[in-house]
Amino acid sequence: MLQTHYSKASKGALAELASARHPYTYARVAFMRAALITKSTYPKLLKMGLSEIANFLQTTEYKKEIDELAVNYSGAELIEIAINRNISNTYIKLRRISRPELRILIDAYLRRKDVANIKTILRGKYTNTSEKDIAAMLQPYELDYESLKGLLKKQDIAEILKEAKLNSTAWKDAYERFRETNNLAEIENALDQNYYRTVLDMANKLPKNTLFKRFLQEEISITNIVNILRFKREGMEKKSIHRHMILHKKEADTKIKRLIDASNEELPAALEATKYGETAKQGISDYRSKGTMARIETDLYTHLLRTALTLARRRPLSSDAILGYMFAKEIEAKNLKLIAKAKQLGLPQEFIEEHLII
Repeated sequence: MLQTHYSKASKGALAELASARHPYTYARVAFMRAALITKSTYPKLLKMGLSEIANFLQTTEYKKEIDELAVNYSGAELIEIAINRNISNTYIKLRRISRPELRILIDAYLRRKDVANIKTILRGKYTNTSEKDIAAMLQPYELDYESLKGLLKKQDIAEILKEAKLNSTAWKDAYERFRETNNLAEIENALDQNYYRTVLDMANKLPKNTLFKRFLQEEISITNIVNILRFKREGMEKKSIHRHMILHKKEADTKIKRLIDASNEELPAALEATKYGETAKQGISDYRSKGTMARIETDLYTHLLRTALTLARRRPLSSDAILGYMFAKEIEAKNLKLIAKAKQLGLPQEFIEEHLII
């Protein structure tokens, strides 16, 4: 079900990314990027109620989805479903206006949406969430609504993995570990590892001056650090944490290994010793004083967002601009859903500010 045609693309086809010109696509992406919600808008959203946020979104790129869904939904549910629908429509539109060589890159990057959808379904089944509620969280891409509905009808996790064509040895091993531990992270991590290994294989075929691979490696490093922090908070054994790391050449870095081996008391100093020590300076300070890791994650992903936006600005007539836009769009959706959910639950503004990636 999940196709990996982009991973088999020839170097010649991918090399066209460096030489080909796509003025129409790049112009449309520049327009779409300009429509993203600005950093200065978020403080205003924090002061709004849910209905005011929905009204605000009707003045943005989310208008079509809000208008269509407002008949059947309201409040945080309306906002979240509209955001999910909008991001799917946006990416499908982006692929439609792109030539074949650009689609290879777009498909490679956005296969993460299919992986995320499978993880959402698995997590929903694991927690006995209703099919309606699971469906509201999905963001179809290559796996369309009909394919995802088919997965939703499956009751057993093994059936879902098999239907999604995830029945290789890697999935079987992860599933066996899940059966032993009842920890869904075993399967979720196997999905992530396979995605990054596949997309990095494609990135290795790209022209040297393309920054896509560098961005992916940065994303993997940050994802690994965030996972290390979460796993250590959950009390996972060091051996298991090592197994859950998403690998690439830089993962041999002894500083990352030191982070895994660090005790909770040694963790701040170990993180400071990595290349992200300055980036996560405020978060490390919060961890020392409050014992919370939330700000560290926010700082790291904010760094990644700025990296993506830098790509878009420096190379506006390249595939890097498309990559920068796609990641920024994901972060926007994540921020908006965070605000809506926090408002629904009555969480304090300080909590939202701590978790916003801007």
